[in-house]
Amino acid sequence: YNLIDVMYHEEDDKKVKLVNVAIDDSGFIYLVSEETGHIYVYDENRKFIYQFGEKGGSSGKLSRPRAVAIDNKRGWVYVVDYMRHTVNTYDKNGNLLFEFGGMGYSDGWLRFPTDISVGKDGDVIVTDLFNHRVQLFKPY
Repeated sequence: YNLIDVMYHEEDDKKVKLVNVAIDDSGFIYLVSEETGHIYVYDENRKFIYQFGEKGGSSGKLSRPRAVAIDNKRGWVYVVDYMRHTVNTYDKNGNLLFEFGGMGYSDGWLRFPTDISVGKDGDVIVTDLFNHRVQLFKPY
């Protein structure tokens, strides 16, 4: 069976559609729900631990999160938001640290980002759909 097929929203016991998954170096599983605006975190034994993220269209919230990536060195979790054109950055406890990006055409700006990854050196790679490019960000 597939973990994504059996994951349930803990608050109202309904199935939640999931769009992306990442696993950190300790085996924790991060599942992205675009519809709820939450990231659900499970341990290596598939036991629900906590959720984070807040649905919304303003700063620090998630309108339509599409993907998650883990920076194990820094202990950061990146979530790309398709509709807000941003990347929210959290610590591994789900606390919002900062966001970057925003709607635009120049370097550092995004138009409907769809995926994210973290390189071995900690660089953040974001697919920038409507700008037809992949952008590389170097965290401070």
